[in-house]
Amino acid sequence: MSQITGKNAQFDPRYIQLPEKFPKRVKDLAEELTKDKTNWYDKTKAIEGYLQSGKYKYDKKNVGIPKENQDYVDQFLFETLRGYCDNFSTSMVTMLRSIGIPSRWVKGYSSGEYQGSEGVSQNIYKVTNNNAHSWVEVFFPNVGWVPFEPTMGFVNNSVFNNDLTTKAQAASTTPKEEEVKKKPQKEQEADNETTSSDGFSFTNLWEKTTKVFQDHWMFIVISIIIVMLISGFIYLKRSKWLPYILIWKYRARNDKETFSKAYLSLLKQLERFGLRKETGQTLREYARNVDNYFGTETMYQLTEQYERNIYRGENIKIDWEQTRELWENLIKKTTG
Repeated sequence: MSQITGKNAQFDPRYIQLPEKFPKRVKDLAEELTKDKTNWYDKTKAIEGYLQSGKYKYDKKNVGIPKENQDYVDQFLFETLRGYCDNFSTSMVTMLRSIGIPSRWVKGYSSGEYQGSEGVSQNIYKVTNNNAHSWVEVFFPNVGWVPFEPTMGFVNNSVFNNDLTTKAQAASTTPKEEEVKKKPQKEQEADNETTSSDGFSFTNLWEKTTKVFQDHWMFIVISIIIVMLISGFIYLKRSKWLPYILIWKYRARNDKETFSKAYLSLLKQLERFGLRKETGQTLREYARNVDNYFGTETMYQLTEQYERNIYRGENIKIDWEQTRELWENLIKKTTG
C-alpha cells in the first residue's frame, strides 16, 4: 500500500480522499476556521468546536434530503443547519480532508445508560439501537487514531468505548488538555462536583433531559397547559371546597384560640363568597348584613362571642364546643 509523506507524517492516502466535485465553499469554510492554527490538533479542535458551537441543531426527524446533484455536506453546512450525528461527523471528516488532515468516519454505539455497578471496578450499561452513533477519528503521526466528537450535545471519550490502542488513548491527552489539568485546585474541585464516583454525570443528565424535551416537546407543552388550566379552575372555585377543609381543620381543635381563628377564617370565606365588609362598618353591622342575606341569626351570635373574647378576654374554649355547629352551618352556606 502506498504511503504519503508530509511534514514528519505518513498515512494512507485514502484518508484524505474527497469526491471530484467537492464543493469549494466547504473547503473555504475549513480553511477560514483553521487559518490561525499551526498544527493538526488545533485545526481539528477548531472545526469540532465550530460544529459544537450551537449554530447547527441536533434533529433526528426534520433532516433535509439532498436534491439531485446536491452535496450532502454542503446542504447541511449552508442550508438546513440541522441534522443528526451522521451529518455532523461527515461534515467534519470532509472538512478535515479538504485541508489535508487524514481522518475517517466511524460508526458504532455510545456507552448507553448506566444501570449500576458490580464490585468496585465494574459498571453496567444498557446499550440499545437508540445508542447507535457516528463520530470522527483523526490520524496523528507516531500516535495513531484519536476520536473527536462534532455532534451537538454529545461528549467525547466519556461517551464512547473505542478499541484504541493504549498509545492512541494516551495521545488524546494533548498539551492543551495538560494545561486544563493544571487549573487551580478550587476550579478542579468545582469540576469534580459535576460527576460522582458511581458514574453519574450532570452533563449526561442535562443531555438526556434536553433530548426528551426535543422528542416530546408538544406533549410536554400541552400537559403543562392542561395542568395550568386545571389549577386555575380549582383556584377560582376555592370558595366551593375550601370551607370543608376549614371545617376539618377546626373540628379537631379546642384550645382558647380556636374560636378566634375560626371566626377570622369565616370572615375571609364570606369575602371570597362576595359578602365584603364595607369600610367603616362595625362587625355587628356586617354580621346583620350577613344574616339578612342568609336568613339566619348565626353570624350575629358568633360575632358577639368573638367580641367578648377579644375585648373582654373571656376564655372561649368552653363555648367553642357549643358554637362549632353554628359556625359549620354558616360556613357551609358559602359553598352554594
